Amino acid sequence: MPISHYYNGAARQQRKQKAPKVDRQVAKARRELQRERDRNFNAAIEDLLALIDSQVAKIKEEHGRSEVLIRTALGVGGPEFRGSSRKATIYNAWLKARMEEVNDERSCKGEEKLTLGQFKKLYGAEYKEIKDDEEKCNTYLNALEKAREEKSTSVRKYHRAAQLDINSAMKDMFGLALRLEERTGYLVSIFGHRGSVESNASPQAHVPQAMQDFLDTAIKKDVLGFLLHMEAWAVRGPEAVAKTSRTIYSDMRKAVVARLRNSLEKAAGRTPVRMYYSNFLRQVVIPNGVDLVGWPLKELIDPSRMNTYDLQSVHQGLTSSPPTIYFKKLTESELKEKRRLVATLKEKGEAKSKKRDHDEDDKDDEDSSQAESSNNGESSDSAAPTSNRGTINTEVVQGTKPPKSKKRRYHRSASIIDDTDDD
Repeated sequence: MPISHYYNGAARQQRKQKAPKVDRQVAKARRELQRERDRNFNAAIEDLLALIDSQVAKIKEEHGRSEVLIRTALGVGGPEFRGSSRKATIYNAWLKARMEEVNDERSCKGEEKLTLGQFKKLYGAEYKEIKDDEEKCNTYLNALEKAREEKSTSVRKYHRAAQLDINSAMKDMFGLALRLEERTGYLVSIFGHRGSVESNASPQAHVPQAMQDFLDTAIKKDVLGFLLHMEAWAVRGPEAVAKTSRTIYSDMRKAVVARLRNSLEKAAGRTPVRMYYSNFLRQVVIPNGVDLVGWPLKELIDPSRMNTYDLQSVHQGLTSSPPTIYFKKLTESELKEKRRLVATLKEKGEAKSKKRDHDEDDKDDEDSSQAESSNNGESSDSAAPTSNRGTINTEVVQGTKPPKSKKRRYHRSASIIDDTDDD
């Protein structure tokens, strides 16, 4: 074997050895020493930069050259260019304000906005004119600091903006959890729900199969029920958790029914208006001249017949802002189209009804013919028809019930025998 193999093996063996433990006091002293070194280094750099600034100013006075030319020759930027480019400096403040003005003007003219590099090439010389004006510089700097302060302040988002932000953030988190599980086998469970009454965001979760089995077995709840209890605790406190999941679903159904009714009355322009789910076209659309928009399910069903997930999707569409499920007023042409559709469905329904009645009549005729044939066979074997009728009554009284098919045939034959006797 090559020597490198043994060498690599020895190196791997060394890496596996654990580092010796260090006393806490020693580690703390090392950290303090490193911090002291960093402070001294930063102070030395600041002194050097201050010396460079003074020397640049001196060369500028003696030789009458611009500061930009001197610093370019030295390869050292000025104070406004040092440090982080995001620092609130006069140059950044002027750059932001002036670039917004130029791009606004170009947008009004229908021209394409300038990039940062294009703006610096075209308008970068203007900074030399205003950098000595202390009043303008302070105005630009204050405007930038105020804008950054407002931007960094956490502003609460509401309704649709909050929902979009939540969906995008949770999608990224779910993707990270999945990739981490694929790479390392580390299982991550993520639960998200609203934290106040004002929020309308729906609960979301990323749960591996092991966590689902744990909730089903140990907690005796599915993921949605568990999330709803967590949300109730966060929004209304411990008293709300005493509600069972059935009570929560019941409240959700009531909210769906109430919002549908309110939307229907608002679109119809009158109250009260009753909501029908079975004959929706005939009893809701045509009389009120409205139609339901954004219904997420395949068919319109009563909320009491919906499962949990369907009810949640309908509730989310009705409670979002603006709502995605609502009633709208139909125009005359749309209403005529709906009436035409109802007439077509009515004709198809009548045709099916006639066909069904015809099939039932044929079936009754068949049963009658079978009963008559069985009656003829029985009467030929018996001495008198009355004995057959008496035998049937005796069986019924004694409680010896024949099979269903025979019982139906015997009763039919009995009625036929009665008619024969009367005749």
